Amino acid sequence: MSTRTCSPCRPGAAARSTAVKFPGLSAYDTRAAVYGTDGRVILTHSVSLRAAQARGLDQTLAKATRALTELAATLARGKTRRDRPAMEAEITRITRPRWVNRVLNTDLTGQTPPRCA
Repeated sequence: MSTRTCSPCRPGAAARSTAVKFPGLSAYDTRAAVYGTDGRVILTHSVSLRAAQARGLDQTLAKATRALTELAATLARGKTRRDRPAMEAEITRITRPRWVNRVLNTDLTGQTPPRCA
């Protein structure tokens, strides 16, 4: 087994590369303090899982962006009767899925339906 520095766990912590029988998957066995308790930590990385997660995030962001664009277009046309709290609730619903509200920023201006945009 090789020893290397495992900076994601704890600077200077030694990590041992483990023999993994799955192609494309790497794993490192080390010790780290997690929530105040020292224990064994196994860090894994899979290229294919990371690619799938990136595709999923891209799809989720595309869906949220489409919905926000449609809402903005409706507001720009002045064709909504929803008040500001209802529109804020709709924006919250659109940006609720995994990480979307951390990636996309929204700004609703105006107080009355024709002026909100």
